[in-house]
Amino acid sequence: MTKRELIDGILQFNRTADPEFLSQFNNVELAEYLDHLQQAERVAIARGPSLWADTFEYDGVAEYA
Repeated sequence: MTKRELIDGILQFNRTADPEFLSQFNNVELAEYLDHLQQAERVAIARGPSLWADTFEYDGVAEYA
């Protein structure tokens, strides 16, 4: 993957990440971080709903339903 593709992939999981900050890392480091985020999502899905299941996110701020 290109650096841009890796950064875009990371931003799908971590919307608060700064693309300019991420661009400082090399492709291997970005790929490792993206893999970490993907693994964390798989674990979260496998565990099922969390205590936060009744919240939703709006502009990066969690609000209670």
